[in-house]
Amino acid sequence: MSRGTVAGQSTRVPLSVRAAYALLASLVVPTVGLLTRREFSGFGHIPREGGCIVSLNHITELDPIIVGYAFYVHGIHACFLAKDKLFAPPVMGWAMRAMGHIPVERGSGGAKSLDAARRVLDYGGTIVIYPEGTLTRDPDLWPMVGRTGAARLALATGAPLIPAAQWGAQRILPQYARRVTLRPKRTLQMSIGTPLDLSAYQGLSHDREALQAVTTLALDETTRLLAALRGEPPPLMRFDPAAGRQRRSDGPA
Repeated sequence: MSRGTVAGQSTRVPLSVRAAYALLASLVVPTVGLLTRREFSGFGHIPREGGCIVSLNHITELDPIIVGYAFYVHGIHACFLAKDKLFAPPVMGWAMRAMGHIPVERGSGGAKSLDAARRVLDYGGTIVIYPEGTLTRDPDLWPMVGRTGAARLALATGAPLIPAAQWGAQRILPQYARRVTLRPKRTLQMSIGTPLDLSAYQGLSHDREALQAVTTLALDETTRLLAALRGEPPPLMRFDPAAGRQRRSDGPA
């Protein structure tokens, strides 16, 4: 599939946002293509008309570039919910806003961010959310306990919530490292799952137990997809950064 051709997403996304994406992509796409190998699967699960939420694990500061690349080459316009501090530097902040990414203000409860995300869904864009809210603190880079923003947005809007997993970017730029490793070529993997069945939770966007249950469901499926990419079993306990230890992954996160 050629980039920018997914039905609905290329025509309904505002022209200014598409132009900003195309400008950055002119630099990122050939660079990533030259320096990496890619194994991407499951992008057919993204609705052709757009308007969905993708819940993805977060392993390195390089993730937005790699994830943005993967979606762009599949013709999908993806907007990220990101920490507001990333919008502070003048050039970077301008670029992120121009591409439609959404700042999340610390301590705001996320209301403004979720309203902005609704508008992206309305024009057929895809919202990418890291439910962990930050880079995983799990020592082996498995998904840790998550926050309920993706669940709240999905239940409030009815938009499909799609789990996804990625692996490989941490070999180019490990967490908090200042130097990238470009040789030998690293393999980037990404797997998009099928939309979650949330029929049992519809109308419960303000119910804390429902939000936690949906969050756990999304994280469990992301972990399953990641285990397949890594070829190894996940831990039985999910890391809880608040406690600084593993926590059972079979209960609400």
